[in-house]
Amino acid sequence: MRTKRKLAAIIMVSCVLCLSACHIALIENTENTKGGAKPGETGTSEQNAPTVDATDATDAPKPNAGSKVVRDEEGLVTITIEDGKAEIEYDLEKWDAMYDMAEYFDWYWFLFDSGSEAVMEKGPFPVSTYMDKVADACVGKTPAGGYYGKYVEPTVIFLMEDGSVEHSPASLAMDNSSMGHHSNPLHWLEGIASLSYESGKDGENTIYAIGKNGKKHDIMVPMTLYTVTSGGEWMVWSAPLLETPSETDEYVGYLVFADEGFVNFEIGTRNKKTAAGYKGSYRIVLAEDDESGYMAGSFVFDLELEWTEGNRSFAGGLPDRLACSYFAELPYMYSGSMRLWHIAGDCLFELDGQRMESYLFEVSYGYDTDEGE
Repeated sequence: MRTKRKLAAIIMVSCVLCLSACHIALIENTENTKGGAKPGETGTSEQNAPTVDATDATDAPKPNAGSKVVRDEEGLVTITIEDGKAEIEYDLEKWDAMYDMAEYFDWYWFLFDSGSEAVMEKGPFPVSTYMDKVADACVGKTPAGGYYGKYVEPTVIFLMEDGSVEHSPASLAMDNSSMGHHSNPLHWLEGIASLSYESGKDGENTIYAIGKNGKKHDIMVPMTLYTVTSGGEWMVWSAPLLETPSETDEYVGYLVFADEGFVNFEIGTRNKKTAAGYKGSYRIVLAEDDESGYMAGSFVFDLELEWTEGNRSFAGGLPDRLACSYFAELPYMYSGSMRLWHIAGDCLFELDGQRMESYLFEVSYGYDTDEGE
């Protein structure tokens, strides 16, 4: 059991390194007309920027015609998109002015050889994307994202030409000439036409991915919930199913998600005795104006009872089907805990009239169902 907990901690750290949070940036589009930015666009075009003094002209960046330049609000990160390819570049002076760089790099001590000094590289570094063509990007910070001590790194969101969305951390500590920069797909988001920077429902700024159908998706919902469902069979979410367990058994639920929309829900006990298993599908509500009326970030489950075993008094009384919806609440991205609040339909578990309106699930790695562990 201790070994599994250590493994869980190691893998969770790896997850934090692989993914990060997202906010938005000011967008600078060099395709703007001389009269100013196009309607709906934010930021300042390079072509409409103040005139550069001739003595400094050789040092000023001159993107090619048709390229797009995107920066975060603080100017820490610059993304340049040209012919469907993207590059990322860091402003080392601004990073040094904003952060205590020695302390910042201390958070990434495991990336460097013992005794070696961290080397900051400006770039630009080419971005290796999952899909081929980048159409647009946003870069910024969000309080709901990944904290590294007191630091919140910017995150880049890429809108691809096929309407999919990818994301990546803008990490000065991780990017260098040998490693480059990589982005990862955000599953479930398809048919996205544009990105917008607005104040979210909680008052914090966030990015909305707007579909061709006009529906708005807070980008933080798929980013957060993807970390819940991306682990496959090795990532197990477990929670007590009753507020007052019996003297001998504490009933526990185990949820295992798959990217393809399938889910297993098993009912067992802390004394290693598994009692029943459901299999079925799940859907995640992403759009704020979803036809179901549920909040963005809700799970809709459709489960069928597959098997029961063991001498369990409740096994014969379990419903053959569970159709229910729950809102998922995570304290922050990459959290090891998730609370599911009941919205409508069946409860995941009920025994002798006892049921819970919410379950606090915690992540583990593999089922704890073997005797003697």
